[in-house]
Amino acid sequence: MPLEDEFNDIIGKARFGKGLSLEDLASASGLSPDTIDSLEQGSCKPSADQVQKLARVLDLEPHRLLLIANGQYLPKPVPDKILEHVIPLPGDIGGYQVWGYLLYDPLSHEAALFDTAYNPSLSLNAIAEKNLRLRFIFLTHCHYDHIGGSETIREATGTMLVCHQKEAPLYRNAKIKEPDRFIEDGNEIRLGCWAIRAVETPGHTPGGVTYLTNGMAFVGDALFAGSTGRSMSPTGYQSLISSLRKKVLSLDSDTVIFPGHGPATTVGEEQKHNPFFIR
Repeated sequence: MPLEDEFNDIIGKARFGKGLSLEDLASASGLSPDTIDSLEQGSCKPSADQVQKLARVLDLEPHRLLLIANGQYLPKPVPDKILEHVIPLPGDIGGYQVWGYLLYDPLSHEAALFDTAYNPSLSLNAIAEKNLRLRFIFLTHCHYDHIGGSETIREATGTMLVCHQKEAPLYRNAKIKEPDRFIEDGNEIRLGCWAIRAVETPGHTPGGVTYLTNGMAFVGDALFAGSTGRSMSPTGYQSLISSLRKKVLSLDSDTVIFPGHGPATTVGEEQKHNPFFIR
């Protein structure tokens, strides 16, 4: 599976997060605005010198950025063992893939869904096939590609919808009825053998949440393999980078990260290869 973000996506996200115009970045990097615009549009491949100059201004790690620009980086495959009780759900929106994840306890048959993959039938079919009882839908954030179909799933299963209260404008805009429970940083919910802990990772949206359990992190669009989600604003960018560094990339290196788009990765992979995080 290819990375969610290519070189052009990364520099565009970083420029926006830094609050820089094309002209600002051009002046600081020594490249022309037209060159930077072409690179952000993905209409030309960057040279090593251009990568170096942009990385310096955008606070990105240049070697990591160059590997991605040259198509030379993908995270190592997730070990099969970690997927014993996690069912990845590959949704699709006009050819654009979005992931949901179904976690279940094999003894109690209790299950939780992390985002909906914009396709309720994927979840409902997996629940029926495994004879599971869905107790929670945990929303990492409330963009529609992650909550679409949640009403259908709630009606079919009687499950609880859980998200952060700061996501209210987004789920109301999507005409989703009020969640059954709001979650905050540090809250823990039991699901059979699993203890699921919420940590706030805002910046992509106001109430972005990552859910942690037993060596797994369900991050939504906060973090991708080799990149991050697009921030709401420069302030949101700083919050996103800071919260990910402190609450996700500080976890054990073999913790598996399940993002909303693109391939799964690990904390160790992102510590070594994500250009947004410079040690």
